[in-house]
Amino acid sequence: MAQLTQYYSHSNLNNSLIRIGDLVNLDGPVLSLFEDVRNGYLYLFDWVDRIEQYNRWIIFQIRSKDILEFIQKRITYLQLFQNAVRGTYYFTDIANNNINNYKINHLETVPDKYYPNKNDYFDKADCPSFDKIVLFLLNKKQENIYLSNASVFLINSHRTRTRVDNRKKSRTLIEKTLNSDSFRLIFLSVNDSHKSKYDVAAVTSIKKSKFNLKKHA
Repeated sequence: MAQLTQYYSHSNLNNSLIRIGDLVNLDGPVLSLFEDVRNGYLYLFDWVDRIEQYNRWIIFQIRSKDILEFIQKRITYLQLFQNAVRGTYYFTDIANNNINNYKINHLETVPDKYYPNKNDYFDKADCPSFDKIVLFLLNKKQENIYLSNASVFLINSHRTRTRVDNRKKSRTLIEKTLNSDSFRLIFLSVNDSHKSKYDVAAVTSIKKSKFNLKKHA
């Protein structure tokens, strides 16, 4: 792995980040979205390197509007990476056998080899958490005033489709009884699965078989 120069350990982030889902997953997470539970700030964990026992991640704060523009393919993977809030980056090396214990360090300079390719765009096929991530971003209503019209259209369209789908799925027929010449149908609404809290999980180790498909040669 490349030799990195760090400013200091960012201990405040170590215990306050929860995982929302993976924007890119190739038999293991490659680009994962996290939220800081203290303030709602969003962070991306971007896998960049490995040695036998460790996976290295570049971490940076990102705005929800930038994630939505990336999902819409309005910006590239490289542009998303370069849109880090205040141009600040961190890194962590996570042991394969101890994924719940890692230290986040403030990075002085990002090596060129760790930047994404300039022509890489979002691919929904590589995003198993697509619906979960979009719905999560919808709930960050306080940031909607910063969204472009296209982003608002995207999330409102997704909201409409989701409501229609859930309406169809959320009613379970409990009994059908004969009342005079007509049927009386009684329905019971089931819980909306999308309203459950998102899973809390640590960064998982990546299967080496798919490393050659990552953005970095």
